[in-house]
Amino acid sequence: MCLLLESVKIKDNIIYNIEYHNIRLNNSRKILFGCDDFIDLKNYIDVDKKSNGLFKCRIICNEKVVEMTYEPYKMRKISTIKAVYDNEIDYTHKTLDKEKFNKLLFKKGNCDDIVIIKNGLITDTSFSNVIFYDGNKYLTPANPLLKGTNRQKLIDEKVIFEDDIKPDDFNKFKYIQFINAMVDIEDGMILDIDRIFF
Repeated sequence: MCLLLESVKIKDNIIYNIEYHNIRLNNSRKILFGCDDFIDLKNYIDVDKKSNGLFKCRIICNEKVVEMTYEPYKMRKISTIKAVYDNEIDYTHKTLDKEKFNKLLFKKGNCDDIVIIKNGLITDTSFSNVIFYDGNKYLTPANPLLKGTNRQKLIDEKVIFEDDIKPDDFNKFKYIQFINAMVDIEDGMILDIDRIFF
């Protein structure tokens, strides 16, 4: 059976973006399992399990919450990215099954991670949504593999804007930036465009 996964950021005992996690989780539960009830993850997260600092709360669900774990989070270092192509990959729902990503990661060579191109358009890396900065505004792919919670929040706040981005567009941008539930735009996890290899 498919298991859904939500990774929730907890920093100094503050839970981040929980409303967006609730929306995504419950939409997936309805589509995949036919669930009409609403799980509020706030009722499950115990911030007292942690001291101050940055933690990832991993929540595994199907029709109900199956498992919760808490672990300190350290941002990874990305110095190079390999562009890989896959027109079949689908990750509409955030699940525990990352086999498709793991197969593509074999193609990264000496690079630290991959950025996936599907049907000629940039989508995501193996661990994050991406943002491109052109010196004026932040753009994010209009059709990511996964509609991340932080990505959606930044779109709603009009900090980033959706657009179709092709590899040929790279020369328009100064850098690529990585965001996910644990990594915010202010964290500055960026990479110069010329560090993306084909």
